[in-house]
Amino acid sequence: MVSFKDCLYVMGGQNFSVYRNDVWQSCDGAVTWTSLGNAAWPVRAGHATVVYKDKIIVAGGCFKNSKGKRDFYGDVWSSPDGKNWTQLKNEAVSWSARSGPRLVTFKNDLYIVAGERGFTANVQLNDIWKSTDGGSEWKMVTASAAFSQRSGHGVVVTPDGSQMQVIAGWPELHDFYTSSDGATFNKTSDTVWECSSKRCGKFDFWSLYHKGKLYTLGGSGSSSTFGKMYAETWVQNDSKKFLQ
Repeated sequence: MVSFKDCLYVMGGQNFSVYRNDVWQSCDGAVTWTSLGNAAWPVRAGHATVVYKDKIIVAGGCFKNSKGKRDFYGDVWSSPDGKNWTQLKNEAVSWSARSGPRLVTFKNDLYIVAGERGFTANVQLNDIWKSTDGGSEWKMVTASAAFSQRSGHGVVVTPDGSQMQVIAGWPELHDFYTSSDGATFNKTSDTVWECSSKRCGKFDFWSLYHKGKLYTLGGSGSSSTFGKMYAETWVQNDSKKFLQ
């Protein structure tokens, strides 16, 4: 979901049997929703979405192939209105196809951060790529960031635009990294959510800044797909610790 031109947009996803490419729009704070039909991009889940220079960008994701197994996308799509979509490059982009990456706008450029090609540790990723033209061409920032390979992680940019922050992720991580250039990351905490072990680490939570404070909502807490689920909200206070 993204906020774009005073409206909310929900796009694609899955229910573990059906993958979707439908787009829904709400312009009254999520009270009512209008269908914008199916997008031009193929059905998918685990895709990354962000608003960049008056356009919605969708990148990557996964789908169920003809053998009933997950496969992955390495494409990027752009829309000025959530209804009309253009593939920004008619071939695979430079970064490898993946699900669960994070896409952010940082210092006027697009960054795609990490992701996965399966639910085991050996196919998690920690590379970072940057695009200066809105998503058509990509340049590798680093093949292996300072943080470990991960997916379902939080990636946010501080309200003043000075830092990119990476929060936890699969499998059951609880660390926090910051970067002022999108390439060099420093660990500033290993106890997010007052957590210091795999028993309380999280991935697939929602992270966002609201009125100057960083929040995380929900998430999963097991390396298995149907593991422990959280319905809790945390906020980072002035001492940079998270409070439930």
